Amino acid sequence: MTVVPASTAHVRCLPLSPSSAATARPWVLSGGGPGGVRAGARELRALLDRHPGWEPDAVGRALLRLDVSPPRPHRAVLVAGGREEFAAALAALADGPSDARVPGLIEGRPEAAPAGGPVFVFPGQGPQWPGMARELMATSPAFADRMRACDDAFAPFLDWSTADAATDADGAPPLAGADVVQPVLFSVMVSLAALWEAAGVRPAAVLGHSLGEVAAACVSGALSLADGARVVALWSRAQATLAGRGEMVSVLLPAEPLRARLAEHYRDRLVVAVENGPGMTVVSGDADAADELLRDLAADGVHARTVAVGLAAHSPHMDAILDTLRADLAPLAPRPPRLPFYSAVTGGALDPDERLDAAYWCRNLRGTVRFHAATRAALADGHRALVEISPHPVLASAMEVSAERAGSAAAVHVQATLRRDEGGPRRFLTALGELYVAGGEPDWSTVHAAQDTPVTVTLPPELFAGAGEESPRADGAAAAGAALRERLRALGAAERRGALAALVGEWALEVLRPGEARGERPDPERTFRDLGVDSGTALAIRDRVRLATGVRLSPTAVFDHPTPAALGSHLEAELFGTRRAFGPGTTTVPPAHRDGPIAIVGMGCRFPGGVGSPEELWQLVAEGRDAVGPLPTDRGWDIEGRYDPDRARPGTFYQREGGFLDGAADFDAEFFGISPREALAMDPQQRLALETAWEAFEHGGIDATRLRGSRTGVYVGAMTMDYDRRADASDDEVAGYLLTGNTGSVVSGRVAYALGLEGPAVTVDTACSSSLVALHLACEALRAGDCDLALAGGVTVMSGLGSLTEFSRQGALAPDGRCRAFAADADGFGLAEGVGLVVLERLSDAVRWGRRVWGVVRGSAVNQD
Repeated sequence: MTVVPASTAHVRCLPLSPSSAATARPWVLSGGGPGGVRAGARELRALLDRHPGWEPDAVGRALLRLDVSPPRPHRAVLVAGGREEFAAALAALADGPSDARVPGLIEGRPEAAPAGGPVFVFPGQGPQWPGMARELMATSPAFADRMRACDDAFAPFLDWSTADAATDADGAPPLAGADVVQPVLFSVMVSLAALWEAAGVRPAAVLGHSLGEVAAACVSGALSLADGARVVALWSRAQATLAGRGEMVSVLLPAEPLRARLAEHYRDRLVVAVENGPGMTVVSGDADAADELLRDLAADGVHARTVAVGLAAHSPHMDAILDTLRADLAPLAPRPPRLPFYSAVTGGALDPDERLDAAYWCRNLRGTVRFHAATRAALADGHRALVEISPHPVLASAMEVSAERAGSAAAVHVQATLRRDEGGPRRFLTALGELYVAGGEPDWSTVHAAQDTPVTVTLPPELFAGAGEESPRADGAAAAGAALRERLRALGAAERRGALAALVGEWALEVLRPGEARGERPDPERTFRDLGVDSGTALAIRDRVRLATGVRLSPTAVFDHPTPAALGSHLEAELFGTRRAFGPGTTTVPPAHRDGPIAIVGMGCRFPGGVGSPEELWQLVAEGRDAVGPLPTDRGWDIEGRYDPDRARPGTFYQREGGFLDGAADFDAEFFGISPREALAMDPQQRLALETAWEAFEHGGIDATRLRGSRTGVYVGAMTMDYDRRADASDDEVAGYLLTGNTGSVVSGRVAYALGLEGPAVTVDTACSSSLVALHLACEALRAGDCDLALAGGVTVMSGLGSLTEFSRQGALAPDGRCRAFAADADGFGLAEGVGLVVLERLSDAVRWGRRVWGVVRGSAVNQD
């Protein structure tokens, strides 16, 4: 454990006051291996039991006196406030690896000691949150002093205090709008850098992202604090004049294919604005084009979301302010940086002749943020520790993916500083501990209270020199994973998946609600997004899962496996070497059968006349019952006000009956892990398709939960959606969900996403022939080997009166809502709704799996409307 000097280490100090006793402090330990650390921890625990008067800060200083430089290979840090917290963390350390997360305990062995200090990485707008600086302003002189210096620097430009806004003080402006967010965020980032440096962690280089480049310039000495404040104040004020005219969209696609897509379909309306990492790109431009892109990407199953900025930075939108900005920034007096400066403007180390003058900052604001290229350049130069200096991590996952693609992920440590709602000294000390365990060298003496006391804490010099010092390297996560594997081995695969899904949910809540959710487990089918996971907490959950299982996971694991159940299934496959299949067992995928027959192995439907199953449909037909009835009264339609037998009056209809579904609005959102807010925003066609898909699989004797990860395709015909016309996009109850809830292409994607299906997902709209074409495409995909199982059919629900009024205007409807095909008294057609889906499989596979075959498709056709 900690190094042993030749003499006894002791510290004399006064008992801590109640207030200071509650302040978090670190105990820093190191040993030759995990065995030595555990033995030392057990002995230290015994010493604490014998000396109940020892105060935590005194013990922490005594431990530092036992330290050597460099520390021994296996490291541990305990961060706690009082004796009870330290005792719990020390007991967990002494007991050895566990899949339980112990608050305040960080342990491990550096993969590779970083050469020199870390790279300080400063993000752009996005990581801010209300009150983010409140705790550190009250507890850290280094942080508070720098915040006050930033206030002074902004004084010529602002009539309010950035420190007040960062602490959410009474009367301070809220964090809304670039002209407030950017000055406040700049101040917090510069002050966090000062806090790291005060703790002995000094940067070996700096790297900035958009706004973050200004903070990087000040920390590197390339700009004075006054010049940095000038840049941020004036360019954020200029950007605020463009608010509301554009949007930015984050897309999980590589930059080049996305750039080609934009050039083909959007021309100059949208551009690639930010290249964060491989497959992590941000698009910027016109607001309507951004909405259109979101719909197109959703149709293709590509994860994308609007970035909450409210303007189109790094796009042609900025051209309108560049001339003024260039003149306003002319007084800048940039200097050569005293540290290597990796530029996201150039994508590499700053050229010695380059100056961070007005022209540079205009290029920064207008051009593409080449953060991925700049990160690669820093890694290529040998930097192995990247510390994100921000109130919440937003770039950590991008940096990890960049390191992974560069082949150096195992040796690179990416470190966050604060996290949303964790902005105090405890979180910062935890960050110091994480960096230390990864190979960093903080000055721990700076974080302990001054000593001047008659109370003595004495630690024997042999405390950490015992057995285990030379023990071979052991990975605590790997040991925990082995223990977990043994506990689960006796269970069947399905039980293992269920157990792991429950554990993943529990671990996620531990990260999202530290100290509040012990033992609580969310619905395993509820998405991580609904639980409140963002890019920063996604990495923390990934790390927590790895700690408990020993499974190495991609930085994007939580997005790749979007529910606890999906991630649990992935873990089960990794831990036990299994792979899911949709049949009773795993088999080799048979070769494509271009002409083979296709079996119908399951069916699901909802039709007028109260039909809720294939059996009920057969009963209705066999009995010759009429399924046509009055117009529905549960959809908010003004039936009496809009009905008019005079076909010539616009906006009215003359058909009083039709084939309408009962309870079209009914939906069990909780069953599918969908929040009530999102369910309310979803077109009923999406809801019905989900429920009927599940019923179709059940009808075929197929466990839908076992299809996750399988090559199952979804082909659904759907009519144009009109549900969103009845919703107010500004309503907070549905805001954020209307776009995906009312896009036709999402009908198939929603089913695939909810059930975890990984075959093609295609929504078809060829009017009356949509279901025919969907069935044809599904059969062709099965024959070509594009999927092994397919869901095919169609859904129609009329949420509004548009179809009734339009067809009435054309005189195409039968007044009584009934079709009389080929009859002499035929007078139009009747509108009707429903959903019908069939589960399809190659007949040879269906026979092999022992399915019940309800019918065989030997040929299909497409439309020519």
